[in-house]
Amino acid sequence: SVLLRPPSFGTLSWLFAVVLESALKIFFVSFRNLYLYSVNLYADSIFEVFYLGFINKKTRKRR
Repeated sequence: SVLLRPPSFGTLSWLFAVVLESALKIFFVSFRNLYLYSVNLYADSIFEVFYLGFINKKTRKRR
C-alpha cells in the first residue's frame, strides 16, 4: 500500500537525502583516494629526484 499511495513530501525528502548522502559519500571517497594517490605520486617523484641527485653527487665525488 506504500507504493500505491502518492509519494508524500516526507518520503520524497527522505529519498533525496539518502541519494544525496550516498552521492556525497562516493564523491568524497573517490576524491580522497585521488588526492592520496596524487600526493603519493608527487612525494615519490620528489624523493626520487632528491635521492638520485644525492647519489649522483656522491658517486661523482668518489670518482
